[in-house]
Amino acid sequence: MATPSSFMNLLQDAEVDLGALPLEPFRVGDDLEEDEEDEGDDEEEVAEIGEEAFTAASHPRVRSTNYTEAEDILLVRAWAAVGMDATTGTDQTGKLYWQRIEDNYCRIKPKNSGFISRTYRSLQGRWELMKPACARWSAAMDQVRDAPPSGTVESDYETIAGMRYKEMAASKGKPFPFKHAWAILQTFDEWKLRDQETAPKKSAMLRMDDSEDEEGERNLGKPEGTKKGKVRVKMEREASSLREKMEQMMKAREELTKKTLEMKLLITEKKKEVKLAQVEAKREEAKRKANLEERMIKVKEAKVWKELMVEEKEHMMMSKKDMDQEQLQWWQDYKEDIAERKRIFRGASSTLRGDTPMSCGGDGGVEDSTTGDNGGA
Repeated sequence: MATPSSFMNLLQDAEVDLGALPLEPFRVGDDLEEDEEDEGDDEEEVAEIGEEAFTAASHPRVRSTNYTEAEDILLVRAWAAVGMDATTGTDQTGKLYWQRIEDNYCRIKPKNSGFISRTYRSLQGRWELMKPACARWSAAMDQVRDAPPSGTVESDYETIAGMRYKEMAASKGKPFPFKHAWAILQTFDEWKLRDQETAPKKSAMLRMDDSEDEEGERNLGKPEGTKKGKVRVKMEREASSLREKMEQMMKAREELTKKTLEMKLLITEKKKEVKLAQVEAKREEAKRKANLEERMIKVKEAKVWKELMVEEKEHMMMSKKDMDQEQLQWWQDYKEDIAERKRIFRGASSTLRGDTPMSCGGDGGVEDSTTGDNGGA
């Protein structure tokens, strides 16, 4: 064992080359990362499994490093459950984010299915492989749907999109291997947002690579964070409350309008009834006045008739014994004048015909009674 003095001597005698290259840093887990990269390169080859993989508890699958279609589907659903959650989707560290996806993946994974246990790093690597590929496939499908080649039908779109997918630089001439995952991803809002945008030109699609896809997809349809999600929920709650208040106000206004219309209709009906009553009252008053006037006329006619009869009687009672020829002629003319007035009065007051005893039988018997006097004269 070296003494302290000898150790200090070694330090003083050591030479340091300032121009030498620095030592490489000591890395932990390099072999693990290289294995995961090798695993990611091989994951383009997707093995298809049947439905028995979920239920065959007595026949566990052979452990494999490759992901199966069923595992891809589980990963997509686990990612959607966490990544599409607006309140917790992005307001967290990357490690915590993928640990939550791992927890969700293990929770929805069928028990006794023979699936290999996957770490969150493995799931993250698989997702980073699927996501840009699905983004390129979505862009290819959009480009074909928006500008289909002449003479093609909708059933040909997938074939044409597959050809254009292989032409992209990032695809490296390989076909799209994640159609089973795309069938689920296209139902989510993150991928629906792509359909609302203009599809890229074919020349631009050929220049797409993984880095461009990653940057392009980072903000395209990205789930909102916790703060934004809470703000959105709060705004939706306030909007819902405001909407309910507006509906209540509208209902109250409708009720008020309805009651106002009913009141106006009732007032109109009352006015109509009052007006009809007034018209009826005026009609009755006019009828009463007409009856009164008719009675007054009859009374006046009776009075005039009576006076005429009295005048005729007095004239007929005059003695003609001492009258000369001129007086007799006057008497005769006056008598005819009275008779003419009686005839005119009867025509003017036809209502009195047969109503008064004076109008019955010629001149009421007065002339007959006086005729004897004439005859006697």
